[in-house]
Amino acid sequence: MSSMYEVLSSLLKDLLPADSNYVFKQIRETDEEIKFILVIDEKLENNFSYKKTTIAELLTSIINDEQSVFTKKANIEVEVYDGSE
Repeated sequence: MSSMYEVLSSLLKDLLPADSNYVFKQIRETDEEIKFILVIDEKLENNFSYKKTTIAELLTSIINDEQSVFTKKANIEVEVYDGSE
């Protein structure tokens, strides 16, 4: 796993409520970017503060900032798990 994954994982632990259910994984890495997937519980997504676009935008803006130590860009796909099958 990349150090970017470790940084993003740490940020998620700090940003999301301790009792939230989510899965965060690295999907692939290219020369330009590292792609991740974040699957969040529907209850978390229903909370205005944790809308999926807000989470992805916040994390990628931190990692992809000009002052970032990372040379590759982060790309985070967010899915909502609703528990129904």
